[in-house]
Amino acid sequence: MTFPFATLRRSCCRVSGNIRPLHSLYTQPGVVLGFISLLSLSACSAGKPAEKALVRVTAQPVALLNVASSVTLTGDIQARKVTEQSFRVSGKLIKRYVDVGDRVRVGQVLARLDAREQKTELASASAEVAVRQSRLHLAEQNYQRQQVLLPKGYTNLSEYQRARSGLDSARGDLAALQAQQANARDQVGYTELFAAANGVVTARYAEEGQVVQAATAIFSVAHDGEREAVFSAYESLLRADQTGAAVTVSPLGQPEIQLSGIIREITPIVSAANGTLRVRVALQGAAASLALGSVVSARLQTQSQSAFALPWSALSRTQGQPAVWRVDAQARVRLTSVKVLRYEQGQVIVSEGLSEGDRVVSRGLQFLYPGQRVEVAEQAPAEQSVSLASSGAAR
Repeated sequence: MTFPFATLRRSCCRVSGNIRPLHSLYTQPGVVLGFISLLSLSACSAGKPAEKALVRVTAQPVALLNVASSVTLTGDIQARKVTEQSFRVSGKLIKRYVDVGDRVRVGQVLARLDAREQKTELASASAEVAVRQSRLHLAEQNYQRQQVLLPKGYTNLSEYQRARSGLDSARGDLAALQAQQANARDQVGYTELFAAANGVVTARYAEEGQVVQAATAIFSVAHDGEREAVFSAYESLLRADQTGAAVTVSPLGQPEIQLSGIIREITPIVSAANGTLRVRVALQGAAASLALGSVVSARLQTQSQSAFALPWSALSRTQGQPAVWRVDAQARVRLTSVKVLRYEQGQVIVSEGLSEGDRVVSRGLQFLYPGQRVEVAEQAPAEQSVSLASSGAAR
């Protein structure tokens, strides 16, 4: 409240009925005291500033939970045995008889190379064999003649031994050339690629007209018979003793169909592509009815670990790392760094940075600062079984 001095002066003048000089008013004790009183009342009327209201937050106590007793994996059906079919010689691919998805029988011709070079080598080897056979025939006749002449004295021992040595040499030369001929014949046969087993062609790696090297894969053939489900899982989800454990596998979208399986292999090497381990589950019974590549799911028992489950709204950051706002006994908040074990739908699993019984702000943390005093509304922790998120298999 304010009281202008000019108004005060006019009021005083009207009361007295006279117009007095301004300086005469200042010399009147009563007027001065009244003016001071009015100023005091004006100052008191402003009042004291109101105390700032505390920020209201919702906090919940945290408790240790047994995290993730199982995990759902997604993978596909593969053959237990898969053969990479390749030629044993190099050459130009002139004919391909099958394609991806075709069924093949053992011994069926899958592809053919240009065999002109190999046939030329076979013809050359066969000609050499014919020459050596002729020489062997002459050597045999010479030796037989020496056998007849030696007892009669018409030849000497040296000639006889020379004939015997020539025969042995001719036989050795013929045997060597016959081996080369057989090898050349095999090389001609190697220009045809035969199926190693009954099965299905699952991949093709070469086209007609392409020059391929020996041992370069041309087809992949999945053998008929045993089937297995193949999954990819993070190392943290697996236990060392899980090989041989029983697993139930179901086609994706058909949970009513359940196939029994046993974990056959967990690869010891982490994939550089996605950081996972390959899990192979040998299937039993009606697994052969599932087509190769069918998508399946399985629940797998995982490592048990104690951790804290918090809602997503409780998570904050400090220095680029996950953190939460913790409320102490004096209702003051502190930003605490935490280690996130895993992110899940609707909640986050924290393994380090908290103790059982700590109160964590779950709502209203947008405008908090360290050391701030808050008004806390308690919220009971949700009692739930925590399960880790599913891990998709690389297919």
